[in-house]
Amino acid sequence: MEVDVSVNVRMKPELKRQFKKFCADMGLSMTEAVNLLAQRAISEYKNPKLTKEDNTLMIDEIKAFVSKLVKNIKQNIQFFLLPMLVVKPLKNLR
Repeated sequence: MEVDVSVNVRMKPELKRQFKKFCADMGLSMTEAVNLLAQRAISEYKNPKLTKEDNTLMIDEIKAFVSKLVKNIKQNIQFFLLPMLVVKPLKNLR
C-alpha cells in the first residue's frame, strides 16, 4: 500500500486565505485541490493537447490568412471604398 507524503508550500498569507476559501467553496480541502492540480499537470504534460509545433503551425496559418486577406483587399479596394463613398453623401442629405 502506498503511503502519502507531506509537501510544504510557501505562499503569502492573503493568497492562502483566498485559496482556502476557494477550496471550501468548491467542496475541497486544500490537500485535495493541490492533488488535483498535480494530477492535471502530469496528465497535460504526458498528453499535451497542443505541442509547440502545433502552435507554430497555427501561427503560420494565421499569417498566411492575414497575408491573403490583405492582398485581396488591395486587389479589390474599390469594393471596400465604394460603400463609404456612397453612404457619406447620403448622410449629408438629412
